[in-house]
Amino acid sequence: MIGANIRQETQEIAQAMGYREMDQESLADFFEKRLSRLVALSETYADDLDAEMTRILRRAIFSSYLDLRDLGRGDEALKQIRGGARLLAVAGKSSV
Repeated sequence: MIGANIRQETQEIAQAMGYREMDQESLADFFEKRLSRLVALSETYADDLDAEMTRILRRAIFSSYLDLRDLGRGDEALKQIRGGARLLAVAGKSSV
């Protein structure tokens, strides 16, 4: 599961953004929306991103995947990422 420190930090960020105390399901929803946004950004701007920004975006997507995997939604996250395969093809030209 998500480490206690990371979970606490996430709760604090969510509260600062106006979210209420989040249970496991709400936390998974939060990360799912984050992943959706990141995948959409990767699709929209894939041709305009330099290698460094592509690497940063790939890492943010991977981080969101790990959070969702730890929350029991890894399969859904992978489907969403695979739907954004264009980023992976573009990013494959640069190193991680």
